Amino acid sequence: MFGNGWNSNCNSTITKVVKSVLVLIVNGNNNYEFNTSYILKVANGKRYEYKEQKDGSIISPAGRFDSLQKLRKGNYAWSAKMEPRKTLIGRTTDTMD
Repeated sequence: MFGNGWNSNCNSTITKVVKSVLVLIVNGNNNYEFNTSYILKVANGKRYEYKEQKDGSIISPAGRFDSLQKLRKGNYAWSAKMEPRKTLIGRTTDTMD
């Protein structure tokens, strides 16, 4: 965007990851549990994993004080002090302070 080696905070992305885990086989039927997490990739290339709990809340990685929240229509908002809020597909919706 700005030339070789340049970057912007707008280049952060959030990706939803769903993993299935076989937990029990009963009467020949497979029972699966689905674990959902979200990978935040920030402009400097670092990645952070946010885990969704059974109640639908999303837990931030240890040592991170930002948050990831579900919005309507399948969008998600990431907010942190002095960082832009992003939707799941990476568009900036507003800036939080």
